[in-house]
Amino acid sequence: MIYTSVTCLYVTSSKGKTMEYAVRKVDGLSFVSLPAAAAAVAGLPPGERLNGLLRACGVRFHASPYDRFVAAPVVALAGIGGLLFDWEPDDPADTVRLHELTGPLPVESLRRAVRNAGGASAFFTYLNPRDRSLAELGDTALRLGHRSVLHAAAATVLIAGHTSAVEHELATQRDLVHLSRLTVNRTMAQSDPPLRIADAELLPAADEIMRMIRQRLPAAGGASLDELECRNALFPAAKASVVLLSGTMRNLMKVAASGVAKEAELGGLASRLSAHITALCRLPDEVSGPPTAP
Repeated sequence: MIYTSVTCLYVTSSKGKTMEYAVRKVDGLSFVSLPAAAAAVAGLPPGERLNGLLRACGVRFHASPYDRFVAAPVVALAGIGGLLFDWEPDDPADTVRLHELTGPLPVESLRRAVRNAGGASAFFTYLNPRDRSLAELGDTALRLGHRSVLHAAAATVLIAGHTSAVEHELATQRDLVHLSRLTVNRTMAQSDPPLRIADAELLPAADEIMRMIRQRLPAAGGASLDELECRNALFPAAKASVVLLSGTMRNLMKVAASGVAKEAELGGLASRLSAHITALCRLPDEVSGPPTAP
């Protein structure tokens, strides 16, 4: 049985703008519609856009009065093969669309397409003398340890609500994946960033620190980019961020493997990234354990 759920919530920003976000969950996979997220923050002042985007992508915040602090980040599939996922409100709950390209596609069809891509890559080794289906051929290659066939399919993954501290680790993986990231300091979007606070006991201290910073900093409006860079760098490394990782399934697995044994926050994100790629590929049981470097 395929478990499906659709979350479509409406939230109101501090400026009174009503925003919609859509996160669709199908059989253990989380999907996010970036077109919907982009539309949700249209018209917001620059200083509110980061906070609005995180909420639009389903990032969970602490309850008031600490609702400027992120409680839990999000890892979700944003696209496949370079094309973005999207859906319409009345689409079946176990489907997604390729933005501006297709009608509703069952998620199981996406899985078969990924497996077929791996099988097509394996086909050229011996030209498939037993005439297996492409999916079967891909499974055989994976059982034999040839994870390189997963380079044949690519995905785009959203990670949102993590700290800028752990994002530096992701940035070191640019030789494996393309990383689209928020400019760290030279932007109005960082003029009053939300913080990622995992331990609720630290919320009062974090709130006091942010109040002090806001009181002491010069106003961001009208500042040059150089002035913004100096001003915004004074915020803690716990400020929340958002990135897109784009790469082959195999390279995304390598990025996940590299983060498992590091900081707890990064390890948690890496485990969720690994789980999503493994579930999207639906790897055979023999190879679906923790990813390992080649």
